[in-house]
Amino acid sequence: MAKHMQSWKAFIIVLVILAAIVGGIFLIGKYKTPASPYETLYYNNFEFQKIENVWYTHIQRDEQLYNVGLRYNPKEVETVPIRGRLNETFKQQPYYVTFDPDENASNFKYLALGVAEFGLNVVRGLGGEIVSACTKNFTDACADRPIVTCDNDDLAVVHLRTRNETRVRLEGNCLILEGTDLELIKAIDRVLYHFYKIMP
Repeated sequence: MAKHMQSWKAFIIVLVILAAIVGGIFLIGKYKTPASPYETLYYNNFEFQKIENVWYTHIQRDEQLYNVGLRYNPKEVETVPIRGRLNETFKQQPYYVTFDPDENASNFKYLALGVAEFGLNVVRGLGGEIVSACTKNFTDACADRPIVTCDNDDLAVVHLRTRNETRVRLEGNCLILEGTDLELIKAIDRVLYHFYKIMP
């Protein structure tokens, strides 16, 4: 009888151990960290996640980590050509971000989006300073803004223009960003990835 009881106890102990093992496996499977629900891209040791049509990554500046978001990821802007060279004047602050108020009215929303995309990243992500400007005093919106063109060779100028070709032109003190509609944002993002040292 004693041997029977010992066998029964041993059997119960084995069952308890097996149940604990099975239960542990179930809990690990149930509560393991889920895969990210967001589309993920790795580029030059940076991880990007697409959240609501914006690609986010982290960059480090002055020993602090910043979360930055751009409309396009680096792979999407690789084909945007960059031509020319910037001079020492462009390294100074602030950047005068300018556009032509004579642009077609339908282009204004893309120009405004471009100014916001560039300005927000320069100020927050890069610690820079921008000044909104116009190329001419043509509308009420430009009445109290500085009038700046690429001819102001003593200033660092960023000129946003809507053009059929998507490209980046570097002309001394002037960074010219061109494209049609959202293609303009693609040119802007190409330059920002360069500023962030994510792309050459």
